[in-house]
Parts: sequence; C-alpha cells; structure tokens
Amino acid sequence: MNILYITSEAAPFCKTGGLADVLGSLPPAVAAEGDRVFVLLPLYGQIAQRWREKMNFRCYIYVDLGWRHEYCGLFSLEFRGVAWYFVDNERYFRRRSLYGDMDDGERFAFFSKAAEAMNFTQSGISHAINSLENELGVKLLSRNRGGVVLTADGRAVLPKIEKLCAAHHSLMQTVEGLKDMDSGLVKIATFSSVSAQWLPRILKSFGKVYPNIEFEVVTGDFYDQIEGWIVNGTVDCGFLRLPSVKRLQTYALHRDELQVIVPCDHPYADRGPFPVSALAEEPFIQLEEGDDYEIMAAFDEMGIRPNVKYIAREDRTILAMVSEGLGISLLPELMVRHSPTPIKVCHAPLHFYRTIGIGVKDKKALSNSTRLFVDYVRTWVAENGNT
Repeated sequence: MNILYITSEAAPFCKTGGLADVLGSLPPAVAAEGDRVFVLLPLYGQIAQRWREKMNFRCYIYVDLGWRHEYCGLFSLEFRGVAWYFVDNERYFRRRSLYGDMDDGERFAFFSKAAEAMNFTQSGISHAINSLENELGVKLLSRNRGGVVLTADGRAVLPKIEKLCAAHHSLMQTVEGLKDMDSGLVKIATFSSVSAQWLPRILKSFGKVYPNIEFEVVTGDFYDQIEGWIVNGTVDCGFLRLPSVKRLQTYALHRDELQVIVPCDHPYADRGPFPVSALAEEPFIQLEEGDDYEIMAAFDEMGIRPNVKYIAREDRTILAMVSEGLGISLLPELMVRHSPTPIKVCHAPLHFYRTIGIGVKDKKALSNSTRLFVDYVRTWVAENGNT
C-alpha cells in the first residue's frame, strides 16, 4: 500500500509540539510494516543545514494563489524508510517561526495548492489511472498491501505508452516553438553533484526571467545513461562528462579537478600534493562508476592500483565514511564542495580533470525553451560555476 501524509511539521526536521512528534514517528512505524510511505511538508527556514545537504532537488513549478504567481520548488530525502518531500518557497516558509504570522492562512493555502498541483493528492492520481484503464479495457496495475505493481497487460503496453508520451512531448515542443519562445516544458537529465551544487540555483534564477517555462528533472547514475536518454528523446538536454561517447552535440561548461579527500586528523591534511605511495597503500573508498571509468583512469595514469576496502554509489556516503576515518578517496571537486561532514582536501599527485558539459541530440532541432535554457546554463556556469 502507498500512504501519503501531508503535514505542517514533523520531527526531526521542524517541531513546535506534539503534532511533529506524531508525524515524525508514525510514518517510519508504518513503513516498517512493509508499506510505502511518503510525507510532504514545507521547507521551513528552521530546517537545519545538515538535513538540507542531504536533500535532492526534484523539480519546480509555479502556483497561482489569488493574484500571486509563486515559485514552488520540491526537494526530497530518504530517512528511516520514508520518502520525505519538502515544498520550497522563501516568501511563505523562510520566517522566524513556523506559525504566528498574519498571513498564515495564505501560507498554508499555498502549501495545499502546491500539494495538489504537484499531484500529491491520491484521489487525483487514482482517478487518472482508473480512467486510462477504463478507456483501454485492460487492468494495468495490481493493488494490494504490498504496494502497486504492473500487471502482465501493464508490462506489455508500458513501452508503447512511453513512446507515445515521448512523441506527444516532441509534438508539444514543436508547437510551443512555433507559438511562444517564453513558455514550454524542458526535460533535463543531470547527475548528483550538479543537482546538489548548481541546478537549484540555475532553475530559480532562470525562473525569474522566464516564469512560464516549466521543467522535469531526472537524475542518472552514470554518464552513459544520461547520454542514452538524450539520444532516445527521453530528455531534451542533459549534464554530462565530455567528450560525449555517443557523439552528442555539446557545450563545455566547467573543468572539475579530482581531489584526494582525507579525515581531518590525517597526517597529510593541509599539506602539499598527496604522495603516490600513500594513495596506493592506504584504505581506499571507491566511487562506483559503472562504465564511466573516470577515477580509475587516473590511477591507471599514475601506474598504481588503490587498496580498495569499500565501494559506494553515493558521493555523500563516501564523504561520511572518510570523515569517520574509514579510508581516503579521490573525487571531483564539485562532489566535495560544501561537504556535509568534516573532511580535508589534498591535491592529487598529478592534475586530473573531468570536463562537465551540457549536451543535446541536435542543436538545430531544439525547441525555443530548451535553447533558452541551454544558453542560460552556459552563461550562469561561466559566472557562478566555482562558487
């Protein structure tokens, strides 16, 4: 079963009283029984930085409330088996306290409309699925206590539906390009460090200039996956490492240097280049790279093999493990920037870089909204990419 809680507060993120205690303990308890549980709450200014650094940016839209046309961002994190979602709007939620302002009614009316606009209302989702099943005359989903899964018929038609959605999106982009260059939907593929360090700021500042352009953001685990999405039309553009393996049309954005990260009490902390011998001998925490082979290529060039003790997929996991003294690692600077846990950074024995770019399938076939976004990203990163 899928269960959604919508609340104004929940411990340990934000709390004024007993409601936060209940909504902080009940969802994890329900999730422990095998249900899929989601919680939606405002992204208050009081939420600690340690939680914010664990959040992933999902998307943003604009919500109409009276005469206002308000930015509404969505962030998420996983904690205690629950998917926590946070609605971002600094006008309404960056206050000195959670409640007690004269416009509380307006603030939480916005929160309710945001939940509805982002399709967090279960009735809206169920109605849409039921209508599709009735129209097709087949059962697409099986609903039981274990959750919702595709039926055999659902698995058979899913590839066709995905192609239909991609074709519809392409049609809408073409029509949008003919009518109005200041509106439309742009689908973006990205990877974790860009999502954490650049993308929220890019979208927020871009939205002030082009408020009618909307975005759908998907995060890939590996660069090859992102390039595949661009090639097959799942997304309009994507952040990736250059050069492109699939010969996409790309723009270079930023040279990101690989750095050795060590615990704060490490003997080589705050010293010169990290010795090659130590890089080969000390316990190493390796980032799972799939077929990207970026960090291991640096070891190949140095002619050494790391003493791998742990392999982890998430850069934040590696940062936390290094901070606890479990080993050292080699990561791109953008992953290390603003680390949520205390670490020290050393220069590698040699200079290694990855070049981050943004790519499209065909520059000549871009919608106007995608072209505007790509051009904006190039300018923004040139001015702000090192901060």
